Amino acid sequence: MNAKLKNQALNALTVLVTVGALAVVVMKLRRVDADPRNAKPRIVQDWRDYATTGDRLGTTSAPVTITIFSDFQCPFCRRADAELSALRRTMPTQVNVVYRNYPLSFHQYARTAAIAAICAGFQGAFDSYRAELFSHQDSLASFNWHDAAARTDVADVAAFDTCMVSDKARGVLKSDSAAAVKLGVHGTPTMLINNVELVGGDSAVVDSLVRQQLNVTLQRKSGR
Repeated sequence: MNAKLKNQALNALTVLVTVGALAVVVMKLRRVDADPRNAKPRIVQDWRDYATTGDRLGTTSAPVTITIFSDFQCPFCRRADAELSALRRTMPTQVNVVYRNYPLSFHQYARTAAIAAICAGFQGAFDSYRAELFSHQDSLASFNWHDAAARTDVADVAAFDTCMVSDKARGVLKSDSAAAVKLGVHGTPTMLINNVELVGGDSAVVDSLVRQQLNVTLQRKSGR
């Protein structure tokens, strides 16, 4: 190989190595759908601060509060949502869930879905609208936000439509995202099960942590 061809080959190899390195960096920095198999719980001392706002489902007197940062296009979030819905059915007085939105940048419809859910929440219809969004997760490209409001618990659909283009819902979404950044959320779903952070929504892990938190509450009440 002559010197010119050798230099061209070396330059091409350098470009490939640089592009590959940049791709690795981007993948590390990009927020991702959180695979529950990667779950490593940690303790968060100020966990109550993250549960003060958001759409709460369940009674505030429940001993276990699950705060979830979620994305309506995230498949792991849909799986986690099903687990949390089951927990609320089986433990209605023991578990309450606070939903906060953290739409991932690479999910095209997640941000609009979050705004729609927030607007429904302003009318006390977050629960039914949330379920509607997750049940149509695979078809959000053709999802009609207005029609979904009409067939869920949204009482004033006109007000919902106005909310969709207002700054109010976007302000809530901005607050949720800021809280997620403060917590250090990089993937969805990320949950706080009382003071225990869990990335991913594996049902067995969630159930185990909820029961652990219930035992902690019982021990405190008994003075142990």
